Amino acid sequence: MMRRFLAPLFAAILSVSVLQSATVRAAPLLDIMVLVDGSGSVSNPDYETQRAAVQNLFDSFTIGAADAKFGLVQFSTGATLLSGLSDNAAALQNTLATMTQPFGQTNHGDAFQLANTELSTNGRAGARQAVIILTDGVANEPVGPGINPLSHAIGAADDLKANGIEIFGVGIGGAIAIGDIEDYASPPTEDYAFHVSDHDSLQSALDVIIADLQATDAELSETQVSAPAPLALFGLGLGVLALYRRRIAAA
Repeated sequence: MMRRFLAPLFAAILSVSVLQSATVRAAPLLDIMVLVDGSGSVSNPDYETQRAAVQNLFDSFTIGAADAKFGLVQFSTGATLLSGLSDNAAALQNTLATMTQPFGQTNHGDAFQLANTELSTNGRAGARQAVIILTDGVANEPVGPGINPLSHAIGAADDLKANGIEIFGVGIGGAIAIGDIEDYASPPTEDYAFHVSDHDSLQSALDVIIADLQATDAELSETQVSAPAPLALFGLGLGVLALYRRRIAAA
C-alpha cells in the first residue's frame, strides 16, 4: 500500500513545478567602447582628470560575462585599441592606469572605426551596444588627397549607428562646440550630445550617460523561473495526507 501511495505523490510533486515562483529580472548586457582623447591639446592635469572619470565610469557598473563589458580606444593623430571588450574589471583598471598620452592631433574617425570593428566582431547578441567619445577638439586627422577629417569622422560615426550602435558624445572646452558633437551623436541629440566647459566638469556629463545606460536594467522584461511554489506544495501535501488517512480508515 505504501508504494501505491508514494507513486502518485511523487508524480504530483513533479507536476507542481510548473507553478512559478516569484519573478526574477535578467541581468543587463552592455557592450561599451570608450574613446579617450590623448591629443596634445589635453594638458597633463586634464588627462589625469579624464582618466579618473573613465575609471568612475567602469566602477559604476557590474563588469562581468553576464553583465557589462568595456573596451578602450585612445586617439590622437591615429587611434589605438588599448583594450577590446573585456569582462575583467582588474585588467581594464590596469590598462587605464598604465596608458600614456601620445599627444599629436585629433583623429575621431579612426577611433570610431576601431570601436565599430570591435563591437561587430566581439559584441554579444542581445547586448545594448554603445560608444562614448570624450574629446576637446574638432577632427583634424587623417589628412591627404581627397580626405576631409571631419567628413571621415562623421562617416565612421554613421556606420556605427547603421549597425545599431548608440553614440554618446562629450565635447570639452571652447575649441569644440555642441554642434560638432551632434554630428556624431545618436538621435535625439539632446539625449546623446553633451558639452562641458572644462575637464573638471566632465563627470557631470558622464553621470547623465551612466544613468541612461543603467536604466537598461529597469527596461528589461521580467522572466519567470521554474521552481516549485512552497505554498502549493504544502497544500498538495495536506490533500494527499487526508486522502491517505481516508484509505487507511476504509481498509
